[in-house]
Amino acid sequence: MKGRVLISPKKGIADPQGTAVEQALHALGFADVRAVRVGKVIDLELPEGDR
Repeated sequence: MKGRVLISPKKGIADPQGTAVEQALHALGFADVRAVRVGKVIDLELPEGDR
């Protein structure tokens, strides 16, 4: 069985990494990009009988 955990900053909490990515995208010509948030994805492989 496979599982996926998505981790992202809570709304209202500063995300300096997201701000840096947004600014870099603007510098590359992607002017319409807004509200970039950076998080993590963890993929798990679990034994079939394990809930």
